[in-house]
Amino acid sequence: MNDYDKNNYEYVMSLSEEDYDEFLETASEDDLSYLQELMDQKKVELQMNIHEFEDKLASIDVSQAQQFLRKFML
Repeated sequence: MNDYDKNNYEYVMSLSEEDYDEFLETASEDDLSYLQELMDQKKVELQMNIHEFEDKLASIDVSQAQQFLRKFML
C-alpha cells in the first residue's frame, strides 16, 4: 500500500459513523471497489504482522524464566 492509499485508508477509518454512512450513500461503484481493495490490502498487512509477531514469540528463549519459576513450584 503506497502513501496515497494509506492516507485514504486512514481518512475513511477516521470518519464518524454518520460521516461513514454519508460516504457510503454518495460513493460510486469505483469508490466502493477501491475501498474494498484498501480493506483487503490492510487485512493482508495485519495478517503478515501477526505472523511476524508469532514467529518472534516462538523464538524467545524462556528457559531462564522457567528455571527461576521452578523454585516456587510445589
